[in-house]
Amino acid sequence: MANPSPIAPFDIAGFVADRASFRLRLQAGEKVFLKGDAADGSMFVVLSGLIDVIVLGKVLASVGRGGILGEMAMIDCTHRSAAALAQEDAELAVLTRRMFSELIAEEPQLALAVMGIMRQRITAFAHLAKRR
Repeated sequence: MANPSPIAPFDIAGFVADRASFRLRLQAGEKVFLKGDAADGSMFVVLSGLIDVIVLGKVLASVGRGGILGEMAMIDCTHRSAAALAQEDAELAVLTRRMFSELIAEEPQLALAVMGIMRQRITAFAHLAKRR
């Protein structure tokens, strides 16, 4: 059986920009959230700017347009497992859990795109934890 073809890139920012619950504007250095913050069931999509995701005191990822933040806490609604700080001025779309479910119903490709990003983050975290 042949390997399935890779999933075509999906423009998360373009898809959610006009559908988001609301937008958050940040200046460089401002926090999106800190590790341990209570999760409110929301995740964020970067519409512009750059956000650093920090785990174990290291930048796990620098997330630009189309990238997501807070997806783990949106799913399990516990506490934020990382910190997210604006590296530069940024605008984020805020998606509630309900809105995310509605968007997936409208465009299932969104779920695959988010799962792909989650896989990359989990792999990066595992590599980071091994080096500690």
